[in-house]
Amino acid sequence: MFPAYRILSTSCYPVCMFSGWEGIVVIVIAVALFGSRLPKIARNLGQAQQEFKKGQSAGAKGTKDETPSNDPPQA
Repeated sequence: MFPAYRILSTSCYPVCMFSGWEGIVVIVIAVALFGSRLPKIARNLGQAQQEFKKGQSAGAKGTKDETPSNDPPQA
């Protein structure tokens, strides 16, 4: 066969990729193990994302204000 066909064949996919059923089983197991803690985990992830975005915007604003000018120093 052609080399391109071998590259695109299903045997080249990584082992860690899940099919439909395997993904559902993983989700069911995760819900069974962490079911009572999922709302808290989701809340913490949302807060972390908000803090990250605040830090990015504050960092972007801070770098614009702190940029040194290109004027030579006065003697």
